[in-house]
Amino acid sequence: MMCDSTIALLVMQKKPGVLLMVALQLFVSSLRYNRVWVLRSVSTVVGFCIACCIKIVNFCGAGGIVNLSPSLWHFGHLTKLYLRNNQLVSLPADVAHLSNLVLLDVSSNKLHSLPPELGDIVSLKELLLSNNHLRLLPFELGKLFQLQKLG
Repeated sequence: MMCDSTIALLVMQKKPGVLLMVALQLFVSSLRYNRVWVLRSVSTVVGFCIACCIKIVNFCGAGGIVNLSPSLWHFGHLTKLYLRNNQLVSLPADVAHLSNLVLLDVSSNKLHSLPPELGDIVSLKELLLSNNHLRLLPFELGKLFQLQKLG
């Protein structure tokens, strides 16, 4: 499992440029102090093309995330999004823009409902929802034919 008390952005690319890696390391180290701002900074300072490189975003255990930055929905190549142990009360419908997502972990938050658009992420294989305030799941989750783990 990827989670620990630190937050990390991982770049999965055959040969990322050295400058790009240095910039990412600087942003990752500053995540401890300003979590949401960094996502905006990565796309602004390093350039929007970085969104094509980021495959995994891990905000597990950050504890204080209440809202997600709209910049997150520009990371179209994202395959894993870890948001466990935060204070999220909702997921926006824009989560459907993450069409390459295979794992979404929103367990141990304060979610009361899920957007029906979650069913549009047909690549999703793991959907982790435990320890929330969910009573019903959207009917549209029935479109997730590749889903192997629902927890």
